Amino acid sequence: MSGSSSRSKKILHPRGPEADAEYSLAIKERSPKACIACRTRKVKCDKQSPCGNCAKTRLECIFPSPIRTCYRPKRTHWTELMGFHQIVEDLTKALDAERSHSLSGSRTGRSSLDESSRRESSQDVITPESEAWASESDRVRYFETRVGRLLRSEGRSRYLSTSFWDTANEDLTVQQADDVLIKSDTEMADAQDPPRSFDGTSKFPLGSSKVDLQYFHPSPEQIDVHWDTYVGHFDPLVKVLHLPTMEQLVTAVKLRQSLSPPNEALMFAVYWVSLISMPEHVVQRVLHHEKATLMTNYRWAVEQALLNAELDNTQDLATLQAFVLYLASIRRLDETKRAGNLAGMALRIAQSQGLHHDGTRFMLPPFETEQRRRLWWQLCYLDQRASEDYGAESSAWDLAFDTEPPSNVNDEDLIPGSTRPVESKRVWTDSSFCLVRLEFARMNRMIRTGLATDRKDLPVFLSKRHSFTLAEKEQLISRCHHDIHTRYFTNYDPSDPLQYLARSITDMLIAKSRFMLRNPLRPSSIVRSPSPVNSPSSHRPSQPATTQLPPDAKDRQFSLAISILELSTQLESDPRLNEWRWLIYSYFQYLPLAFILTELCVRLPGTPDVDRAWHTVAASVDNWTDDIRSSQNGIILQRLLARAQATRARWQ
Repeated sequence: MSGSSSRSKKILHPRGPEADAEYSLAIKERSPKACIACRTRKVKCDKQSPCGNCAKTRLECIFPSPIRTCYRPKRTHWTELMGFHQIVEDLTKALDAERSHSLSGSRTGRSSLDESSRRESSQDVITPESEAWASESDRVRYFETRVGRLLRSEGRSRYLSTSFWDTANEDLTVQQADDVLIKSDTEMADAQDPPRSFDGTSKFPLGSSKVDLQYFHPSPEQIDVHWDTYVGHFDPLVKVLHLPTMEQLVTAVKLRQSLSPPNEALMFAVYWVSLISMPEHVVQRVLHHEKATLMTNYRWAVEQALLNAELDNTQDLATLQAFVLYLASIRRLDETKRAGNLAGMALRIAQSQGLHHDGTRFMLPPFETEQRRRLWWQLCYLDQRASEDYGAESSAWDLAFDTEPPSNVNDEDLIPGSTRPVESKRVWTDSSFCLVRLEFARMNRMIRTGLATDRKDLPVFLSKRHSFTLAEKEQLISRCHHDIHTRYFTNYDPSDPLQYLARSITDMLIAKSRFMLRNPLRPSSIVRSPSPVNSPSSHRPSQPATTQLPPDAKDRQFSLAISILELSTQLESDPRLNEWRWLIYSYFQYLPLAFILTELCVRLPGTPDVDRAWHTVAASVDNWTDDIRSSQNGIILQRLLARAQATRARWQ
């Protein structure tokens, strides 16, 4: 053993003058490798010291060792294996004993268990339906054995499930979690200097080296502009932050105080989403730059900030909040597939922090429970919207969760550290607009999965699924419409633009939900390219394929689609809603418009419904933005419009 060890040392570390000379010559003769920075960025390295790329970006140029080291795992001693085997065997016996006790109701404990385990096993089985808990510890133990545990420390959390491996390795898992939770947020010693320039590209979310972003924060005056825009334009729609708490963070940034990576990611997310909601002329007037340039810069910065906060391994709620704001914004940029993929990643991160279980299960304070509810349900909503964009089912509804919906309260009603439960209001609040959108998410979950979301017993996800009939789905839609009006619009003020926008979107989405119950379009009906107007087959109308509906049912669908498009066009043209124009275009009604155009290819002109349809289509086309025209769905709509116009011209 010692001989082989000494031989290996001679190979790796030669000694003596001759050996040193041979070793140096071997290194020189080897083809030099690219530096670590160039290999990470996947760019060509000139292999100088320092290389040109590192010199340009002021990065430390480090070359890897020319000697390839072979790492071999240490052999596990037989005694260690036997010890682990004995631990597993003891745990298995203990679990079998507890299971048999639960089935028989016996009060007798096993002698192999310790004294506390014997006392627990000698008690009756505790259930939520019991008249009273024996003690608070009994209640905690019940939920820990059925829901899991939540480890918390200074804003960080890690969820431990009830799976075998989390249970068998509980001591080790808790220790590892503690190591992660107590890790300092301000640990940026290995951060690189900020690059003087960048090309707008990013490896997000795969990761790269850390970058110091302190020079990328805007001036205090511009921070005020971003914050005011966020509070007025974005926060009511994506309610995941507590504004009074965030204002303290904004003040710290303006004073140039150091920020933890999660809080810095949150601030750059605020800059980014506020910029998206600003019109071009406002950006040039108050920020003194082109909007496109700032969007490139801030997008790179927010993605890099999320990487600095170790998004893929985060235990911090602030990092996930920043990620949710980022996800809510990129869908607006017609990156639906990317948004859907990242939403799935966000859901897994949320699960690792236990957000899929309500905070009351872990005895969390009301403030923290409410923050977690807001974040989880916003994630479910974003995942559903992203899945609808590219025709897939939402993965969020397949997850087992019992998180209650957020409460309809103002931010001032949520007090950090308070133990008083939060009570929902039945009037318009800071959270109402966001909750209206979540009501549709809950309704769609029930329709698609047959799973109720308002059960109070534990666990919700074990309730029996039900396949709804068409009539039952219509009743669900009507009930959703009624609930929204009674919960949020009892004090409706039409002079408030935000309330008017929320109520109009509600009416539009209710109509669209009814339209989608009998969706008359097949996927192939709007994808096929139309024949040229002057082709040999153009003398007869070319109709996209639709599902076979009775004539009266198709007429009702046609009229309903026109009503949906009229509501959408009305919102796009209302000058009171200029501040939320970016949001309104995210509700562009592609499917109803596609159905109208397919029907205009076969319906005779001159009838009241057809004339009304053409008037509405013309108004909608006038409001199309360049983003809509250049999108994949927009190109399809333009083809259908050309086909419908050609058909109309032949009939006239």
